[in-house]
Amino acid sequence: MVGNVFKKKAAKEDVVMAKAPEEPESKEEIEHMKQLADGQTEATNYREIPVCLSQAQVNNMIIENNIMLKQLLAN
Repeated sequence: MVGNVFKKKAAKEDVVMAKAPEEPESKEEIEHMKQLADGQTEATNYREIPVCLSQAQVNNMIIENNIMLKQLLAN
């Protein structure tokens, strides 16, 4: 029984960082980029939200965006 107290624990697996899924651009995305390059479409400033954010981080970004929109409307 005493020997079980000092028994070595099983080796833990290495932690691997998760990566966002990689997808090729869709036909529509490529067409939109071409239109932006040709000046046919007005460029919009926006940030893409990575899929690796936690729900709290996503909520904070939404709140931050709402604050910025309210500031723009107030001006």
